[in-house]
Amino acid sequence: MSLTDLILFLLSSAGLTIIVTKSYIFKPVRDFFDVDYSHHHQDFTKYYTPTLREKASAKVYKLLSCPLCFGFWAGLIMNFILFNNEWNTVLALAFSSSIFSFITYSVVER
Repeated sequence: MSLTDLILFLLSSAGLTIIVTKSYIFKPVRDFFDVDYSHHHQDFTKYYTPTLREKASAKVYKLLSCPLCFGFWAGLIMNFILFNNEWNTVLALAFSSSIFSFITYSVVER
């Protein structure tokens, strides 16, 4: 992998991550999975057991809202789109994408 390929990979992964986790265009998708219990009375939520769908939705919402978490999966996706690597390289690039996406997001948020 050349330096140009690595830079393209990291920037495309970070771009995908920021678009999915923080952009206005994906907000309806994130909101669809957001499980909000704040409208329930406190006594109700203390004894309420979420359904399997609510638990799954909460997990998907966390994934779609976390630049570090989604950055890993974006790295996997971008690796398969841009390159055809061995699994050890795929995982290394996915982890690199995760931290690069998180750092990029942290800089953009300032």
